[in-house]
Parts: sequence; structure tokens; C-alpha cells
Amino acid sequence: MIINNFMGGLGNQLFQIATGYAHAKKINSQYAINYNLNHIGFGQGHHPQKYKEALYKKIPVTDREITFVFEEKEFTYRPIVKMDNLCLVGYFQSDKYFKGYENQIKDLLEFDERIRKKVNHKMSKIKKKKVGIHIRLGDYLHKQYDGVFHIIDYPTYLKKAMRLFDANHDFLIFSDDLSLIKKKIDLENFIDLKNINEVEDLFALSQCDSIIMSNSSFSWWGSWLGKTKEIIVSPDQWFGPKGPKDYDDRFSENWIKIQTS
Repeated sequence: MIINNFMGGLGNQLFQIATGYAHAKKINSQYAINYNLNHIGFGQGHHPQKYKEALYKKIPVTDREITFVFEEKEFTYRPIVKMDNLCLVGYFQSDKYFKGYENQIKDLLEFDERIRKKVNHKMSKIKKKKVGIHIRLGDYLHKQYDGVFHIIDYPTYLKKAMRLFDANHDFLIFSDDLSLIKKKIDLENFIDLKNINEVEDLFALSQCDSIIMSNSSFSWWGSWLGKTKEIIVSPDQWFGPKGPKDYDDRFSENWIKIQTS
């Protein structure tokens, strides 16, 4: 059996689940979540129990504790040792860990039907093509993370990114801190679905036709899940001088990267 000792928030957890599930498949084992393990919460991290019914319902549950640990040592892709009965500890933020298992993972991560109906009803009223814009501020601005994450000049970044889309597109905005965004950007030309939590936001992003990402794993999964996106725009820089130096494995080849440094 393969399990994770989860780290971070929803986007981080999805990378860890996808990696654990794919590794289990590669070695003909099983993947499960042990909700009793301590969650290593950073930033906006919530315990995976919060998402058990909303998104993790199809994932098997176990109470087994596994003593063999495979710990991620660096932020670049490194193949996981091919052995069973492992607890994976790390972020594993590269789709190289689960290449070839995309459809199975998308099937595994099923949003609760009530969330799908609620969000789809709101999005059905938007007749143009939908561009989801995710803005991550919140914890990135906390003093403890000073220099770790790249702080994007969003007015400039969005102006460049939005030029890629014609008048047949509407822009939907999602953020962990809309009140702060309103001080920086005039939101008159953006649609706010007024979702009540991050799971609703993630499902809405997954159903957009295109995505303008922030430097966030949450954005990454909004672009990866759901509909195949027509255009995915990403900032070219994700971390600051105190963060990881080599993180090219996080980028996908089909993204349009915009200079933000």
C-alpha cells in the first residue's frame, strides 16, 4: 500500500495524491489516504479531512501506518524507488510523477455532485467563452514567507495576459483575497461567481475554457482538471530569492509564459 503524509493546502495535496496513486499503479499496489496522520500544514493548508466528501470521496481510506518513508529531497523531479509499503513525504510538484495516469486520476478526483450543480448553474449564464483568472496573495504576503514566493505585479501581468483573448471571452476572477485585489485592480470587467470555498473555486476553474494562472499549485490544478484548456497562461517566475532555484518541472510545455520579473 502507498500513502502520503500530506503537506500544504488543496493544490499541494492533489499533487501528492496523484503521485501516490500513480506510484501504486506502477508497482501493482493500492493507494489510500490515512486521515489519522499528522498533516504538515503550511500557508493556507487545511487537513485533508476537509475535502473527504467534497473531492476525495472515491479514494480508499486506511488506518495503516507505514514505516518506510520516501522523502522528497529537492523540488525537481526524482523517480520514486520502486517498492511497496511506502509513505511519501514531499510536494512532488511535477506531472512527470503521474504521466500516463491522467485519465484515471481525473476519474478518481470527483467533485461532489452538489458542488458541480451549483457552480455549473452559475456558469451556464455566461454565454461567452470563459477565462478563469486565479490570483494568489494571502499567505504569500506574510512576513514569514518574505522572499520565498515571487510577488507578481498583477495589474501589469493581467494586462499582458488578457491581450491574448478577443471580445468573445469573459473573465472570471478567483482569489484568496478579493478585498485586497479590489485595491489594486478595477474589477468592473470581471465576473465574480461568489463561491463560498476553495473547492467551488477549483471546480469552476476546471470548467473554464482557458486559464490565467498565478504562481500557485491551486492554479496548476485548475488548469489541469476538467475541460481541456484552449490557452493556459502562467507567470514565468514562481519563487523569490529564498525559494527553490530549479522548478522547471512545474511548467508544462503548452503554457504561455509571461515575464513578471
